[in-house]
Amino acid sequence: KLDVIVPCYNAAATLSRAVQSCLKQPEMSTLWLIDDASNDDTWVQIVAWQKKFPQRIRAQRLPENSGVAQARNWGALQSAADVVAFLDADDEYQDGALAAAYWCFQHIDDLGLIRLRLQAVGLPERYRQQPNFAREWQRLAMTVGGNTVFRRVFLLSCGGFPQDALFRQLGGEDGALGLATVRSSVVGTLFD
Repeated sequence: KLDVIVPCYNAAATLSRAVQSCLKQPEMSTLWLIDDASNDDTWVQIVAWQKKFPQRIRAQRLPENSGVAQARNWGALQSAADVVAFLDADDEYQDGALAAAYWCFQHIDDLGLIRLRLQAVGLPERYRQQPNFAREWQRLAMTVGGNTVFRRVFLLSCGGFPQDALFRQLGGEDGALGLATVRSSVVGTLFD
């Protein structure tokens, strides 16, 4: 099984797009929407989505805002799937995005993590015109957590996404986990 985990914090403006893109993924068993104590209408939307798709969507709400790492980890702990994919609530999957990742996990036993291709949508042209844009965009794709698909047991054995206060304040938990994974497992990329 493959589950998708979407950490949500004040995501009312973008959540519907993210959820719809997940529901289009035939490989997905369950979509976990983890509300990190939002103070907008995110939780109301999550409950509505779960009522509309009770067999495919599970809703969880954390009692206090604890950060994206804890929301992701909580979702991974709730899931019973062999493979878990993470999508940020302000992103979306392209149609068929999880098909190749799912196939790879079924056929490559040593694979612990796959990073999916990121596509810049709505990015102002002034950023794309920077001389090192392609290199920096690839660096981003190799460090963020919203494009990752993990073998769940591997993610949990790594301790999940780091939740230290320093990461919460400065960010970088995605990159830290990424560095740990390349030293202990086969990491694949599906960029092309």
